[in-house]
Amino acid sequence: LTTGWKFPMNAKLVADVANYVYIRINDAAGNVRYIGTDTLLVDATKPDVGAAADMTVAPAWANAACTEVTVTAANVKDIDTGGFTSGIAGVYLMKENRPDVYADVMLDDMAYELTEDGSGSYTATFAPPDATTKYYLRAVDNAGNWNDYTKSVEVTVLVDKEGPAFTDMKQETENWAASKLLSATASEEDKWVEGTRFISSGIKTLLWSDDKDATAENGTDVFTAPEGETLKTYAYAPATPV
Repeated sequence: LTTGWKFPMNAKLVADVANYVYIRINDAAGNVRYIGTDTLLVDATKPDVGAAADMTVAPAWANAACTEVTVTAANVKDIDTGGFTSGIAGVYLMKENRPDVYADVMLDDMAYELTEDGSGSYTATFAPPDATTKYYLRAVDNAGNWNDYTKSVEVTVLVDKEGPAFTDMKQETENWAASKLLSATASEEDKWVEGTRFISSGIKTLLWSDDKDATAENGTDVFTAPEGETLKTYAYAPATPV
């Protein structure tokens, strides 16, 4: 703080230290009174929302049967600068990632608010959007500081509500035969509908069965995509008759 007695008072509070302000009042008769403030704390340090590695989205893909998605942020914190930390006031998934100059309208962009789960992580559970959607993780502390928008974390909720299609399915023998050789091509493609991109999750497993009501548990697995890989098209032509 500026030292000495000033009139009018023009004291500048110092960030991240304890500030005290004392006022001396003199009346015309020469009486003097002193007034002191409680500790004034200034938190001018922006909070940190962590990194992409600290984020989880479950399930990894939301399908047509999915009713809720959970986003967890594991490393949101208010930076401690010598013990003067106001604490996290709110953590949000934003539709836009605005610079700090828009702090007064920042919450207009809020999609969902995350709540502290008791273990230091922040979570939000909500119905999945209709298509794959990108959000931005933002945080604000009790002093009104938003995290640096250039360090906001992108959070993508992956959505695929349509199953793969079979094309070019054909029978390699006549209708009447001792055995049948079948071939099929499975495909799943991204598509655009009224300006919205619907991203396919890709084919994970292809199975065949002589029972139209067969499930993954009782069908025969003929193809499984390698871990971490996504195929849009897979052609199946067995070497021996079905």
